[in-house]
Amino acid sequence: HSLETMRDIASSKQGHQGAITCVQQGGNGDGHTVITGGVDGTCRVWICEKTFLASAYTPDPYFAEIDSEYTSGQSVETNNNITTGAAASASGATSSPLFCVHILWGHQSPVRCLSYSSVLDMSVSGGEDGRLCLHSVRTGKYIRSISHTEGVSIDLVVASAPGYIVAHSWTDLQIHVFWINGQHLLSTVLPTRYKYFIISLSVSSMSNEINVYVVA
Repeated sequence: HSLETMRDIASSKQGHQGAITCVQQGGNGDGHTVITGGVDGTCRVWICEKTFLASAYTPDPYFAEIDSEYTSGQSVETNNNITTGAAASASGATSSPLFCVHILWGHQSPVRCLSYSSVLDMSVSGGEDGRLCLHSVRTGKYIRSISHTEGVSIDLVVASAPGYIVAHSWTDLQIHVFWINGQHLLSTVLPTRYKYFIISLSVSSMSNEINVYVVA
């Protein structure tokens, strides 16, 4: 939906098998990329409005055909039950195309949280069982899992541009810092549950210390 007009921008009836638990939208000029996580244990990468991005994110020739026909104004009925092009204009539809270009696998439990860094081209998802999964957003390829936190749910995760991952559990109130290669750097206990935070990391090469500043 548009925050200014509250009008529907794009929608799709095809997607997760069950409820959607978390949503992340790209930043830094990548606002047309949306990632969702669900109780089915998957994350899905969606492209909103920009059909050329959908064709760029996947080798599937179907999306290239949709992009060509949509931009030329021809009517297209997609497999996702979304009418685009001239058919949308003729029917008075206000929604733009919304395409699921990747399904990200790796979790064996419901996904509780997501973080998407367009700079790193990486999504980090936290599961109810404590597993963290890393994927490339552009290719949809699985990168790795981090199992250090397994046993307690991960309820908040943030991926920062330098390559640090910060995960927080509401179960034991711990906060963990990892490097994107999976290396565990530090853990500490917070005084309460945090539902939102901004991470500022200060790394000292001289003292080999990592300072984590949490702004809630």
